[in-house]
Amino acid sequence: MMKTKRNVWSFSLSVLILICLFPLYPIIGNAADYHTGDVIDFGSYPQTLISEETLVAQLEAASAEIEWQPMWYTSDTANEAYFYKDVLLGENEYRAVRFTKWNSNAQSRYGYEKDTVYWFRFDPISWTVLDPETGLLIANAVLDTQPYNHTVFNGNYADADHLYYLNNYAHSTIRTWLNGAFYDAAFSEEEAEVLVLREQDNSMPGMDATYTQYACENTGDLVFLPSYEEVSNEEWFAGNPDRVRCGTAYARALGVENYYDQTHEAAPENDFWFLRSPDHIPNKQGYIGLAGQVFSGIDCCSFDVGVCPAVYADLSAYDRLGETDDPVPSAYDSLTFSYADGILFVSGTGEIPTADEADPAPFAPYAEECRVIIIGEGIGAVAADAFAGLDGVKKLILNGPIALEANAFAANGSLDTVICASSAELDADAFAADAAISFFEPKAAPHTGTAAKNVNVIPYSFADGTLTFEGGAAMDTYGLLDLMAVMCGYYEPVRFVCFSSYTSLDAPFYVYNKTAGDYVPAENNTLSGVRFSVKVPGEKDWETVTFNDFCILAQEDALGTFRLVADIETGEDVQDNDYEITEEQPPESVFKRVLKWLVGLLNKLFSIFSKL
Repeated sequence: MMKTKRNVWSFSLSVLILICLFPLYPIIGNAADYHTGDVIDFGSYPQTLISEETLVAQLEAASAEIEWQPMWYTSDTANEAYFYKDVLLGENEYRAVRFTKWNSNAQSRYGYEKDTVYWFRFDPISWTVLDPETGLLIANAVLDTQPYNHTVFNGNYADADHLYYLNNYAHSTIRTWLNGAFYDAAFSEEEAEVLVLREQDNSMPGMDATYTQYACENTGDLVFLPSYEEVSNEEWFAGNPDRVRCGTAYARALGVENYYDQTHEAAPENDFWFLRSPDHIPNKQGYIGLAGQVFSGIDCCSFDVGVCPAVYADLSAYDRLGETDDPVPSAYDSLTFSYADGILFVSGTGEIPTADEADPAPFAPYAEECRVIIIGEGIGAVAADAFAGLDGVKKLILNGPIALEANAFAANGSLDTVICASSAELDADAFAADAAISFFEPKAAPHTGTAAKNVNVIPYSFADGTLTFEGGAAMDTYGLLDLMAVMCGYYEPVRFVCFSSYTSLDAPFYVYNKTAGDYVPAENNTLSGVRFSVKVPGEKDWETVTFNDFCILAQEDALGTFRLVADIETGEDVQDNDYEITEEQPPESVFKRVLKWLVGLLNKLFSIFSKL
């Protein structure tokens, strides 16, 4: 989070502001757990050269279909010379590199040849804690090589308009690379959350405080180069040896150079690396020497100077990396619970366990509202007291073959209707001891197991758009609509041959959409041949409505008494229906018929005269 500056008018006002704003600022780091000089591993980057032939062959095979990507290592973008591709093999990530020309003489000296593929393993990045209070870290190796600025205009400028000198950090290409390509490669999404965006102080001109024209505006960065002031802090770097950094094999392959004089007996192991602070010459930059000295005067356009990045990290968040909210496997891991409008839908595989196997159970938030449980196809069994706590459940819909074990619904005493789309295996004590269950099952797939207590089995069949109940069994409107949800919710024409009328409705209807594999509001379905006879509260007349209109009235709480009616053979409107219904509609009186005729006549006459 970027640090902000605040103006205060008085000590009291400043204290008040701090008190009010304190909860908005995250605690960065934990000084009690970390100290200056501590070393931690965080992120990863290509570092170790892979030379084992068998592993190289495996990497070549695994990356055969992966395209080479251009690297940003030359100023001539029209003629890229460096390419890479990353591949994951087993638990490790690797990077392949090839180049057509050298960035420095050191590459051939270290044995890296042109037009040759080299493989490097991503290894953890080692960091030293500089300031545990702010979480300031610096890498312990030169991880890469990169010019401070790729673009050069008139020898001193980074842009064609000559607005920015080459040593202007705010407009440097190395800053863009650090917060782009390097950041993306080095940190996972989880690790990136640990980094803290802070404002970097670039106000000092750098190596010589008198050359203020080379200072630049402050920048907000997640990854950055250390400054002259930071590497000169004696609390963080007691002396030159603390600033010494050696390039990785990957950095050496890409051209990090220590300008080794071959007349010497032994080559130094250390490498140069850039600072973000400018020199007193517009195309020169501050840097760290081979023995850790703080120097100035290295060329901004050098392709062979190393990069040793720094970051700010929330050390408390770093300590929590890899932690999970629920590390213990749950009996519900293979199940999904979704809820809407009084309906609990359970999908997944395996068994629905006893409710006390999770505290709280996944459905606990809906305990007072849930009225219907729908168990999806694929779930094989329901254990004892699986839905304990759902005391108001009235309906249970089973969409696939399933076993209801002993006491599966013993804790759900309000349950009165079970509808099966396939065969079920029942235990004798599957339901509450005092329950009276209407158990609807397919005639072609009757239940198995011991006959469950207090269960009235009602077989049904569904063919050619006709739903038939065996034995003339009566059922209420709720049960009929639930059966529609299981058997008739496929956007097919449907005709009902058995019905009964009731006078209440307390929730919108849902029907099963076979294509979507889920339950959808009934008003979005067209079920031809279904008609309801409705008497709206406050009205004396009965009105015949379609299924869709019926659902709309139900959702608007505008239903009074209603009946479900349909034509068995044709699905025509109810006006052509000769069925005997449970309760005759009261005929209109002669007076009312005459009154309606007069009103119609007057309306017609008014329409004729209005046109004259």
